Amino acid sequence: MEYSIGIDIGKAGAIVIQEISTGKILKTTMPIIGKELDTHALVEILKPFKDTDCMVAFEDLRALFGASAGATFSFGFVAGATEAIVVSLGLPYRKVNAKVWQKQAFMGVPEIRKPDTKDKNGKIRKGSIDTKAMALIASKRLYPNEDTRPTERSKNPHDGIVDALLISWWIIQNYK
Repeated sequence: MEYSIGIDIGKAGAIVIQEISTGKILKTTMPIIGKELDTHALVEILKPFKDTDCMVAFEDLRALFGASAGATFSFGFVAGATEAIVVSLGLPYRKVNAKVWQKQAFMGVPEIRKPDTKDKNGKIRKGSIDTKAMALIASKRLYPNEDTRPTERSKNPHDGIVDALLISWWIIQNYK
């Protein structure tokens, strides 16, 4: 395999391409115009890999609990459009459940939880696992010199780039 292409689906997602022989990493946020996915730009990003030995992976998505119908529809559209582009270019791909790649990438990372909350009856609910924080720690351990900010002017790492980087790493661990 020559290239590992990890895609974090969503408008705040990202694409990370690793050239395995050189270790070179290319990253970009998901191309967006206004609030819409720029499908033409996504084709242009992936087209150079049409006749290469590559593997693409992105999350096998499920409906998000508590998300609005509009947000779920929009998320589903981006996921479907991404898969259709990958298929139309003839790129080999895998859909992976987030828990699968996270389990492998988070090995040795201490569990981090969001703060506990109280429901309307005053009952305390244990905070959920903070996968974004754990992913950032995992990415820093696996790629200590990789900058996961979307631009040099950005102050914070980009969640989509962090996830796409770890998905790309997952491909290399399982399909090299």
